Amino acid sequence: MSHLKKLLFLFVVAAMILTACQSAPAEEPAAPAEEEAAPAEEEAAPAEEEVEEEAAAGMACSPDCAYGDLVVGFLQTGSEGGWRAANTASFKETAEQIGLTLKFYDSQNDLAKQVAGFQQFIQDPEVNV
Repeated sequence: MSHLKKLLFLFVVAAMILTACQSAPAEEPAAPAEEEAAPAEEEAAPAEEEVEEEAAAGMACSPDCAYGDLVVGFLQTGSEGGWRAANTASFKETAEQIGLTLKFYDSQNDLAKQVAGFQQFIQDPEVNV
């Protein structure tokens, strides 16, 4: 009987592991908004479009940007081990393969340096992603 209990226990554990490894179901798209919108909401829509157009105007290639047009700011928090080095090497290799420019900043596990690097990317006119 003890062997049967062990087998049942292993089966339950295996079922739990398989359940935990499943991917989450895709979220369904939100239901379309009601056709009847308040007049104030209709007036707000053009303002939102202007903001989107201004943001897109920041990139000269918009809306037909290619990888070669992109300059990506890559902020690395630090070097926690070999996996981080492999991750960074993969980012750099992929950027080179697809032709985008990657600006790299290593904050060396220092929060102040991480914030400074982020601010540097925000202020850099070349960084657009």
